[in-house]
Amino acid sequence: MSRVRAILRKHTDALDPVQLAYSDALPNPAAISTELGPEGVAELFMEIAGVADERALREREGCTDHDLLDDYWREMSRLASLIPWLARRYPVPVLAGLAHPNRAVRLHVAGAIERVPFRPAPRRCDGRSSGSRTTRRAA
Repeated sequence: MSRVRAILRKHTDALDPVQLAYSDALPNPAAISTELGPEGVAELFMEIAGVADERALREREGCTDHDLLDDYWREMSRLASLIPWLARRYPVPVLAGLAHPNRAVRLHVAGAIERVPFRPAPRRCDGRSSGSRTTRRAA
């Protein structure tokens, strides 16, 4: 069992298997992403790529069990639900996923970037965010 799968099992063992099977997200993604660490990003991408490759193989073999194909998609979605949380802590390895050889990984990384849980920038007294950069012209 991979390190990613072991960490996921630790955080999901108490869940009802049916609840987990039909969920598109994992519980407590902040804790899981912290435990995975920066080295876990590449491992997570390998897991997503493995599920995507298995799904693609089933499709090439002519699999008509759409419930099974949906299960693969949900599994990829559950794994990918960690990417926004990992991106907040480890942006460089996550952004490297945009160049991953597996297109499912690239798709999930690109989609996750907009869901990164960043806190809004603090407001200044004049109502602009502290990140605003405007220059004033001399009169």
